[in-house]
Amino acid sequence: MYRNGFGVEKDIQKAVESFEIAKDQGELLASFHLGTAYEMGDTGIPKDPIKAAKYYEQAAQDGGIAAATVNLGVMYEHGNGYEHTKAFEFYERAARQKHGAAACRLGFLSSKGLGAELYQKSAAFGDAVGAFNCGLVFENGQGVPVNLFKARDYYTMA
Repeated sequence: MYRNGFGVEKDIQKAVESFEIAKDQGELLASFHLGTAYEMGDTGIPKDPIKAAKYYEQAAQDGGIAAATVNLGVMYEHGNGYEHTKAFEFYERAARQKHGAAACRLGFLSSKGLGAELYQKSAAFGDAVGAFNCGLVFENGQGVPVNLFKARDYYTMA
């Protein structure tokens, strides 16, 4: 409510306080929102990638919120306060939860035929970017034999 001003005056500080209370009660979505606030540096909230990652880790625990797992992967991939090497692990976890963007990011990180497989999963999860990239892989034979029919099908899905 306070974060977006639904039914009340928008107040990011109150939103963060409310999310903290909910997080302490085990609400994973609250941890996710706190992670987002600190990653983006919401109005009045300083950007803090280390804090953001901590909250995303809480939200992602035990197969929790796949989007938090993806956000951790992005932070690792781009080095926002963490190492790059863990990105693949987080994308893989989120992809197992059928998160299309995670499977797509795995494809980006893969340099061999595995990329095609991951893009196919991403497309199957309804991710348009993954479908487009899968089309590129089949059109150009990147780790798979050239197959213009499959490429066309994936472009159409995108």
